[in-house]
Amino acid sequence: MKKIVVFLLFLATVFCLLADEDEKLKLAVMEFEDLSGKLSKKMLSVATEQIRSKFVASNKFIVIAKERQENAMIKEMKKESYKACNDKNCQIPLGQALSADTILRTTITFFGGTYTITSELIDLEKEATTQGAEATFDGSEKSLKEAINSIVAQIAGKERQKESKPKNSQDEIACNYAKQKATISVWNQYLEDFPNGGCAELAHETIDKMACDHAEKNKSIEAWELYLKHQSQGKCAFKAKAEIKGLKRAKEKEEQERQAAYLKGRKIGSLIWSDRSSNTMNWSSAKQYCENLSEGGYTDWRLPNIDELRTTIKNCYKTETGGQCKVSERSGCLSSSCWEPRGSCYCDDRSNNGGYYSKLGDPDGVWLWSSSTLSGSPDLAWYVNFIYGGVPDHYKSASLYVRCVR
Repeated sequence: MKKIVVFLLFLATVFCLLADEDEKLKLAVMEFEDLSGKLSKKMLSVATEQIRSKFVASNKFIVIAKERQENAMIKEMKKESYKACNDKNCQIPLGQALSADTILRTTITFFGGTYTITSELIDLEKEATTQGAEATFDGSEKSLKEAINSIVAQIAGKERQKESKPKNSQDEIACNYAKQKATISVWNQYLEDFPNGGCAELAHETIDKMACDHAEKNKSIEAWELYLKHQSQGKCAFKAKAEIKGLKRAKEKEEQERQAAYLKGRKIGSLIWSDRSSNTMNWSSAKQYCENLSEGGYTDWRLPNIDELRTTIKNCYKTETGGQCKVSERSGCLSSSCWEPRGSCYCDDRSNNGGYYSKLGDPDGVWLWSSSTLSGSPDLAWYVNFIYGGVPDHYKSASLYVRCVR
């Protein structure tokens, strides 16, 4: 008798379990559809299996095995196309072919720097959503796992988990770090990592303001041009263009004034003369000195020929340009005979000094090299001295001063 009672209780339990199974809906869990296009296929595949296992553990549905879905023979549908079956038009026919009562369809979207996961139970007979759930995450695997737990809890009837964005997400941490450091480079790095992050708008505004402040403090054309290069549509763009225009105009005026000041006292006719060298040197060194000279913003200096050098003489009608002295490279008279008659290439009055014979103010003790070589005497070159406004010749090995010309 006892054995019969035990057997009857066993049968009752089995019948109850079978009745309970009949009441459960057959559920097919479909592959996630990533509308954001930002998550990897591997991450989506793992997430699908995660939510499938959670629904199995909930004991609220008869969850169709993954293998059955993969091996289902669907009319006019190959396995290759099944792998890409992640949209509604494909998933509903697939669920019907599997003889499921309902399918779990899940989509992921990205908007305003936040990912949103949405799941809906679709009644295949009515082809209508009977229940839905939604949660947010920051794009990380850990946050997505928490969002999946929330989805399952909402649909399976457990206590709803908090859906707010996890504290200390990577976006938040990066934003707080950028606020703390408060540099353009750190904010640019934030935008590179989180172009649509929660602080993206703040980052753009902060970078624009800091770049503008830097340009205003620097007050240079280069600083404003750098601002425009990176912030062409920034709040200071109009001001930047105006500042650049004004600074360029001021720079041009300053350059003109500088050139005018430099040329004052250095220009004779069409020739511009450099400062006199601080030391004397031989003729070869004088030529090299002028070729390497950079002065007054110019680099095209050279050693003057004797005709050019004679234009610096004053108060001596004999040796000034066009005077009795025949020494001239222009006319080709560079021999010693060009110095005849003797006395024609210097003045008699030697009592004056202090720049009396020099238009450039050279004192009487200064002798200046010319580039003109004495004809037939390659070791000699013509020069000018201001003791008597003379145009004599000297050995090139001698040491004289230099004034370069351009």
